[in-house]
Amino acid sequence: MGDVEERGADRVSGCGPDAYRAVPPHGSGPWEGEDRAQAVREGAVAAPPPAPPVCDRCGARGDRRGTYYEAYVLLEPGVWAPAERVPPWRRWYVDAGGRAWNGGGGRPQPGTLCRIPHALVCRAGGPPEVAGPGGGVVQGG
Repeated sequence: MGDVEERGADRVSGCGPDAYRAVPPHGSGPWEGEDRAQAVREGAVAAPPPAPPVCDRCGARGDRRGTYYEAYVLLEPGVWAPAERVPPWRRWYVDAGGRAWNGGGGRPQPGTLCRIPHALVCRAGGPPEVAGPGGGVVQGG
């Protein structure tokens, strides 16, 4: 589960793209190296619990979510955005169990809402594909 209670607007039914991979009972699986690389590519590099869910660059508190590959992503709390307005590989969804998964580079369904990583709006500077304030972001209520 995440550090902030979900309201349901961003939940996507199903178990996410990596749900078929069960964690072995004694240690890591053969995919551990690929999982680390995927975490870095997708920006799922937040500190795990028990560290506080804060940005290590600006100190802002976020909504830390575990991923299907045992990494953590810091999502912007209370923000849902139209997925078609968010850059590919920066669209995050949260399943009914509270785990986050990245929507990848595919085209989202019209009207789909997604979560955005804190890095997109971090006052310490975000990824270069973010241009200008706003961009169709919907604040949670």
